[in-house]
Amino acid sequence: MGAEPTIVQHPNLLLNSQGIEAIREKIRNQPWAAALFEKLKASANTGLQDGLRNTVLLYALTGEKSYGDSAHDNLLNDARYSILRIDKVDLDAEPEAYVWNAWEAKAWACDLCYDTFSAPEWELAER
Repeated sequence: MGAEPTIVQHPNLLLNSQGIEAIREKIRNQPWAAALFEKLKASANTGLQDGLRNTVLLYALTGEKSYGDSAHDNLLNDARYSILRIDKVDLDAEPEAYVWNAWEAKAWACDLCYDTFSAPEWELAER
């Protein structure tokens, strides 16, 4: 008899719901945090890796659908493209292939916008 499957709550990698709420509180109450938040908004949707990180962070902080949709589409397009390459790689023979697409940052981004994925999309993103 196997162990019970673990139920994962998202987000849970670098930020969880309590951490996100703590950031929201600082943005509401601390001028320095509000200023940083405005800079974050100005840097979103640039198409660069930092743009993805900032867009998904804005989604987590604001819940605005446009940020979630942008991050979702970016991550799924990247997953579809990457699968074609990854399926051909022998990571034992070519371990440096792991860093092709900054997997850690993408895992974090997927975690923060988990609720934007359908079950099949999540399976693709996880893969």
